[in-house]
Parts: sequence; C-alpha cells; structure tokens
Amino acid sequence: MSAPMLVAYSMAAMASAVVPNPSEAMNFNGTRLTFQATPVTPRSLSPTAPMVPETALEIAADSSTGFALLHFPVPHHPDIYDPDRGELSIEDERSYFDNLALTDRTLGDLRAAMEAEHLWDTSIVVVTSDHWWRAIHRGDWGLLPEEEAVFAGGLDRRIPFLVKFAGQQEPLFYSKPFNTILFHDLVLEVFAERLSTPNEFQAWLDANRASAPIPYLWAKRARPAPRRPLRR
Repeated sequence: MSAPMLVAYSMAAMASAVVPNPSEAMNFNGTRLTFQATPVTPRSLSPTAPMVPETALEIAADSSTGFALLHFPVPHHPDIYDPDRGELSIEDERSYFDNLALTDRTLGDLRAAMEAEHLWDTSIVVVTSDHWWRAIHRGDWGLLPEEEAVFAGGLDRRIPFLVKFAGQQEPLFYSKPFNTILFHDLVLEVFAERLSTPNEFQAWLDANRASAPIPYLWAKRARPAPRRPLRR
C-alpha cells in the first residue's frame, strides 16, 4: 500500500472506530439525517480516475440524502499530489499548492457525480475549512520558495466559506468578517426553509454575524521569522 493511501485509510479507520455503524440520528423537518464513517479502500489511482472514494460519491449523488457532511484531509499536510502527472506523490518538491490542486479535483469529482444524478442544480453545497493555512505543518523541513512568498506579506487568518444555493447561477461576494461557527445556524435556517437564495443569506449574515465573536480580523499580521531546518 502506498504511503498516501495508508494515511487516508488510517484516518477513515479511526473515524469508523468513533462511529462504527450508520445510525438514524435525527429527523429534522421531515428530513432523515444519517451519520456514517466508512474506511477508504486503498486502490491504484490513475490521472483519470476519481480521487474521491466511491462511498463519498455515492452519498453526494444519493437523492435520498437530506444532509451529507464529507470531510477530506486535503489541502492539509502531508502534501501528496503531483498535479502535472495527476497522481498521488510524496516527493520532496510537493507543496501545499499541489494539495490545493487535489482539492479542486476532488470538488470537481463530487460535482460531476451530483450532476450525473441531476442533483447539483437542486442542492445547497457549502465548502469550508476548519482553519486557515498554517505553515507550522512544514516546521520540520521548512517552506518551499513559493510557500514562503505567500507568507512574506504576513499571516492571513481568513478561511474559505463558499455557499451555492439551489438554482444559483451568479456569484455574490460577502466582504464583511464573520465567524463560521454560524454554519450551524445556517443549516437550521435552510432546513426550516427560511433561507433559499444568496440575497436572503446575505441579509441573514448582516443580521446575525455579530452574534458570534470574531477572534481574528481581516488584516494580515506579521509572521515570526521561520526556522531554517534541513530539508528531508
């Protein structure tokens, strides 16, 4: 088994140990919410093969699913993707940006699976992260030049928060800071059928963003000088 697939399998196995069996956890507003963690089956991946485990694709493309939470370790370290070859790789020159390319490919696979079942245009999709890009994950061997160039301007504590509503065709940008812990309330508002359009979401954020503390502001902060350890 390759090292990247071993890491992926181990993470999924640990998740399954916490939630060993699918459970009927909640029925909210007539929608069945099911919690499930399934180990990834290691397999050889080619440049044209989906990078997403079949189970995740099946969940995303299942019309009976009322709410699906799909968690992926990328773009988090370890850096495991070669975008030029379209294959998993753990070579020294791999970087965070390569993992971003893998994230983009992963989201493309999910969208394609949903479109094949005519679910993309009728679903709400949220893409976010649990924290900003933290360079500490490369502390043992230093940053690559292209990574160092990003941090030269200071630490940026913003994280992505993208929401696509059913039937949405045009983007809407929200520039005011807010705590993404509001995602919890957003889900409840959606299931209660009080939010269904980007403009309604924008108005809801304006009215509720002050209800959750914002520990970090948009301004970039100076980053301490990095250590310069030997590269592996």
